[in-house]
Order: sequence, then structure tokens, then C-alpha cells
Amino acid sequence: MLREGKQQWNEYYPALTDLQEDVSSKHGYVLCQENGLPIAYGAVIIGKEPAYNNQECQWLSIATPYIVVHRLAVADEVRNKGIGTHFMLEVEQMAVKNGIASIRIDTNHDNGHMLRLLARLKFTRCGNIHYPKGGTRIAFEKTIAQQ
Repeated sequence: MLREGKQQWNEYYPALTDLQEDVSSKHGYVLCQENGLPIAYGAVIIGKEPAYNNQECQWLSIATPYIVVHRLAVADEVRNKGIGTHFMLEVEQMAVKNGIASIRIDTNHDNGHMLRLLARLKFTRCGNIHYPKGGTRIAFEKTIAQQ
């Protein structure tokens, strides 16, 4: 993202320690090709995100826990090939399997890839959230029909 001039990620975030924490807490998920090469990564957290306790957001669901997705990244060589969609559809299946009512995610205003992905997957914009060191992000939610 930094190479593209986007402001959401920079040389300090996400740091290696963020990814190590994801893995040690069992929140880090990797999507691999059939040959085993990783092509996407995301932190998928069942619980609550403190930054989402925000009066500016009109969430669709008050149910907790919900799934939070952070740090979703797709390898450059497979961009625009549906990999982000596939990753997020796997997250939706995780929600169904665990009886979770919704998925929440946030992104920067200039992250066109993520904004298009969320629109395509029918996420609803719920407002803005503020991270003390990360600035303002647009918050989205999608409710998940349980089977």
C-alpha cells in the first residue's frame, strides 16, 4: 500500500510483531495456492474490537461476539483475481460455523481495492472509527444469515 501512496499502512504498520501476535493468538490466517505458496493473509478475530465502541457508527447488529478482520493482504501477483473475495467468503463460512451474527471490518478512504471488495460482498458502511495512532477509518459490517 505504501508503494501505491495509500495512507492506511506504512513502514511501521503492520509490523512483524503485529503478525507474530496474530499467529500466537491463533488469529492469523493464510490462504495458499495448491502448490502451498501463500497468496493472502488476514487477522480474523472472534470477539470485540475496542475501537468499534464508537458513537459515530450505526452498527447493523448489536450481537457479540462478532468477527473482526484486520490486516487483509493479497499478494501482488494474484491481485484482481478474486483472492480477496475468496478469503472473505471463507470468513463468512467461519461465522456460520461458529454461530456468529456479523463481520466487521474497517479501511482507509483511499483503499480502493478494499472498498470495492466490501461493496461487492454487500458490506454496509456504518460510520467512522478513530484509532489513536492510525487515524480515521471507514467502518463496515455485514450480517450473516445462520443456517
